[in-house]
Amino acid sequence: MRNRVRTFVAVELAPRLKDQVERLITRLSSPAAGVKWVETENLHITLKFLGEIDNPEVPQVCRAVAQAVAPYDPFELELQGVGAFPRIQRPRVLWVGVGRGREQLQHLQRDVEDRLHALGYPREARPYEPHLTIGRVKRAGPEMDRLAGELARHQSFAPGSMWVDQAVVFASQLGRGGPTYTPLGRLELGRTQ
Repeated sequence: MRNRVRTFVAVELAPRLKDQVERLITRLSSPAAGVKWVETENLHITLKFLGEIDNPEVPQVCRAVAQAVAPYDPFELELQGVGAFPRIQRPRVLWVGVGRGREQLQHLQRDVEDRLHALGYPREARPYEPHLTIGRVKRAGPEMDRLAGELARHQSFAPGSMWVDQAVVFASQLGRGGPTYTPLGRLELGRTQ
């Protein structure tokens, strides 16, 4: 049995939004593009990546996340637009953006970050930019121009919205077919203890 577990905190995507994003990925996909697309079942909005942590720390992490999210009422989150980091012309990470609910997500992430920092986990170096990662460019090539054009054509992508009522602490196990995510704790917003 492993003594450490690769861990992150995220907001799960509603199934109907996963279906819409899967359709978008199909439209953007090209075998020659050199992009590793996120599997539909793994689509999520990351709040905090912790990396490898000791198994005995998991309950403490879940308690900290529960305390961070408890003061928040559930809120509506809308997916809106597509883009890439660092930019569409030279993409490394492909994403779907967040419209309505963006500010609440930023506040939620800040409080999760603060609680986990108090436990000794380092803060993120970059400011938090709410997004749903849909793919990572593994190798640049001639298909990048086509991909940039497709991203530009889908700027108005708006698959709908969902209610955020919990944050999830996930274990991530890397395998040949890609990562497998297992919930370690589901922490409800607005739940006072």
